[in-house]
Amino acid sequence: MLLDMIQTVSGRYSKKIDELINPIKRYGISYFCWQTVSNTGQWCIIGNQPDWLEYSAEHCFYMHDPSLVHPRFYHSGVYYTAAYEEERFQDTIIGEAEKYFDLNYGLVIAEKKAHGMEFAIFAAPNKNSWVINSYLNYMLELKRFISYFKQEMAPVLLQLHDAQVNITKLKPDFDNGPYLSGIAEEPSIFSDLELTQRQRECLHYTLKGMTAKEIAKLLCISHRTVEIHLDNIRKKYGVLYKRDFFLWN
Repeated sequence: MLLDMIQTVSGRYSKKIDELINPIKRYGISYFCWQTVSNTGQWCIIGNQPDWLEYSAEHCFYMHDPSLVHPRFYHSGVYYTAAYEEERFQDTIIGEAEKYFDLNYGLVIAEKKAHGMEFAIFAAPNKNSWVINSYLNYMLELKRFISYFKQEMAPVLLQLHDAQVNITKLKPDFDNGPYLSGIAEEPSIFSDLELTQRQRECLHYTLKGMTAKEIAKLLCISHRTVEIHLDNIRKKYGVLYKRDFFLWN
């Protein structure tokens, strides 16, 4: 059933998905996967690299996937897969994707719905470590892409819904298994560094897609002060370059 879903839907439409992600490839991204998990355990998945999806299904990697648990464990937010340190997850899904399929630096944008969870998963080639910069700088664009993807793929997603698999029959701990406990409104790749309260506010609203001017108005501070806070955040993170600064101008 699982392989049938991947081969008949993801395999058939992978080229279309690859074409749809062309606008975000300039951010260093090469992979996109869309996954839903319902409150009753109905699971469907589609992506632009069905060979990886088939490989992970054949090797039962869903057993170690922390997103495949009951949606009650989740809320809407953003998560960086490298921050989830569970050994089996890192050795299988992360390690083998990196080694055999040149997929690395995974980012998950999760959205809670009444029926369950929706997960948009992005990844990049091993050489594109700078994609981490893009995840911070272009969060709004990635969220817009998700809306665009759902609109363009609406008929296919309906077809995918009809082919979905009940994950409770494959994964016994669906109802109480480990989950991405670090999921939050702000990517956890940036959560461990000490920021001032004002810096955290600026980061929070930046990740929501607000400009420096909009943040300044909301926080009742100057535009220049916001820019200083964002510059200091960049310095603390040590992952951003001057070429990325223009987004917040």
